[in-house]
Amino acid sequence: MHLETDQACYSEYNGFQHEIYALGLSEDQKKVHESQYEEFEMLHNMLVVELNNLLDEVSKPVANAALVPVAAANAALQNYLPPLSVPLPKFDGTYETWYSLKSMFQNIMARYTNEAPAIKLYHLRDALIGKAAGVIDQEMINNNDYGAAWAVLEELYEDKRAIIDRHIDNIFALPKITRDNAAELRKVIDICVKNTEALKKLNLPVDGLGEQMVVNLLASRMDKETRRAWEATQKAGVLPTYEATITFLKEKRRLTDKLEQNSESDKVKPQRSVTKTKTLVVASEAKCSVCNQDHELIKCEQFKLKSVNERYSHLRKHGLCFNCLRKGHRTDGCTSTNSCQKCSKRHHTLLHTDGPKKQEPAANTASTVAQNPSAEGRTQSVPPATAGSSQSGEVLVYGAGSVPYLCRALIDSCSQNHFVTERFANLLASKKERADYQVSGLNGGTTRISHLVRAKVKSSVGNFAADLELLVAPKITGDVPVKTIDIAGWNLPPEVELADPNFNQRGRVDMLLGAGIFWDLMKAKRITLAANLPSLRDTELGWVVGGVMSECTPVIARTFCTVHEDEELNKLLNRFWEIEGVEDLRRPVTSTAEESLEHFRSTYSRKPDGRIVVRL
Repeated sequence: MHLETDQACYSEYNGFQHEIYALGLSEDQKKVHESQYEEFEMLHNMLVVELNNLLDEVSKPVANAALVPVAAANAALQNYLPPLSVPLPKFDGTYETWYSLKSMFQNIMARYTNEAPAIKLYHLRDALIGKAAGVIDQEMINNNDYGAAWAVLEELYEDKRAIIDRHIDNIFALPKITRDNAAELRKVIDICVKNTEALKKLNLPVDGLGEQMVVNLLASRMDKETRRAWEATQKAGVLPTYEATITFLKEKRRLTDKLEQNSESDKVKPQRSVTKTKTLVVASEAKCSVCNQDHELIKCEQFKLKSVNERYSHLRKHGLCFNCLRKGHRTDGCTSTNSCQKCSKRHHTLLHTDGPKKQEPAANTASTVAQNPSAEGRTQSVPPATAGSSQSGEVLVYGAGSVPYLCRALIDSCSQNHFVTERFANLLASKKERADYQVSGLNGGTTRISHLVRAKVKSSVGNFAADLELLVAPKITGDVPVKTIDIAGWNLPPEVELADPNFNQRGRVDMLLGAGIFWDLMKAKRITLAANLPSLRDTELGWVVGGVMSECTPVIARTFCTVHEDEELNKLLNRFWEIEGVEDLRRPVTSTAEESLEHFRSTYSRKPDGRIVVRL
């Protein structure tokens, strides 16, 4: 019974042993574990021998029992070894792990001197994996040539130069620490220490020039904060040492690891309070925010009696979703699958409004321009009933030294070019290039453009960016809009991000973006606010406001359309060729002239000295 219990314990221990070897231990951990395993094997063998001796003594009569000398029993105990069932190390064919396999495998096999070469060869072949698999061929196995197998492996992998080169390559390939992270610090330390220790065993210690190279390499792999802290520990005129640098990194890793654990524990605490707060919010949602009764807002009759604008104002005031009419999230984050039953847009049916009727544009547009519109915004009177709202947005323009400047720009689909004011071009301090453009517009007005600048224009609310060629004009237009507009009753959706947050306030315009980029900016989404109000259009610059609105007083509407024309240049070139043409300078040929020419051809002669004689 005791032998069965011992065998069960031994089997269970071997199971744990296999799991431990699968963990991928370091060299030091493997040495400690192997010594403990050998000690366990010795104790187990002594126990088995002792139990067998006791069973022999009990099963045999005392009279016939043979006395076994103590020295002989100890010798038998020392010579007894269990079957070879120890998990053996694996070798994948990498040079840097060769000496580790050789040392561990030969130390284990040295204890089993009585094992047949075929058994040892079988275990050696089983230890080869990856690129090393198949090195021991079938002929060696058939001949049970254990020594020849080791000779082949040593010839292939015991290349000292290749092993040293591989360790040096690993050191030079140290990963860079991108942030203050314990895992990245640990990885750098482990790779560096592992390879330098391996080189030290190959009689290549880290000292002299090699030490300074390794220290310099470690310093280059540090992030900015770690490098600053390490430099603070150095003294002027004293060379840093490898040991001190590794000690610094280990201490840095320990502190970082501790801080990360504390930050993780701090993150757990607020989660409990968040859960409690969420419970309170859910309990309070049963109360109507209009009449304070125990029903949902959607069932409130008082809420239904309000106008659409009043409903929007109420939802915005109480922070409710426009789609599900609940608290705790915005419309773009609403998980409800329901939408408006009339237009299928992401708002509640109670918030649906019919869009404004299509109206004729109050201001003349670019299509009415005979030739090409002007860089100056042309103005015209508009009936008192309507006023226009231009599509403006704020963009970031990068000048000299990649310094961004905020600029208010108009978006125009009819302008063939992009324009910037001379004031803003000087602010950018970018290099001006010579140009020759003539920009014309309504009523034949022309403007001569002599310079252009190249700049990067980027959205102030998104990732859109483009490199543009901007013609420098003295002025693009007057202040836009012509007067500040009151938008208190517009009920702008809170989830939209405007391209120009101050679109309703009169202000200066320093840039005009033309047709070359207009359609790249436009997106499909559009929001109609209400009748007699402009609409919102989604663009790469954000949401822009454009359209007509009801007004009580006359305003001046401006149309912004610009192209350049080459007609005047073509006329000048034609005039040049007319002036230089030879045919126009020739006089008409008369009959007298023809007779004189014929007389010259029939009577002239050349003398020996080269002179020509003509008879009169």
